[in-house]
Amino acid sequence: MSISIFRFRFFTTGGERQSAQALCQSMDRTIQELRASFEAFNQNGLNSLIYIMQQNLWFVVIAVCAILSMVMMLKREVDYSVNEEQTIL
Repeated sequence: MSISIFRFRFFTTGGERQSAQALCQSMDRTIQELRASFEAFNQNGLNSLIYIMQQNLWFVVIAVCAILSMVMMLKREVDYSVNEEQTIL
């Protein structure tokens, strides 16, 4: 039992209690509808992303290769500069 229903049950008259319960039920339905809409939105977004990745697989592969090439070049540059600094000292 939530605190708001407890408060309305013991500190209000019968008519006020019924309207408060109706308000709580209405809020529960609204929250459930918002949650269902949020889940549907996320599911639709995920399905759209999967579809785009399947249709444009070559672009995804090219992007991954480009990122890996940049990371490997950066690693080589860092290794080279570290070796250079060690020989100076």
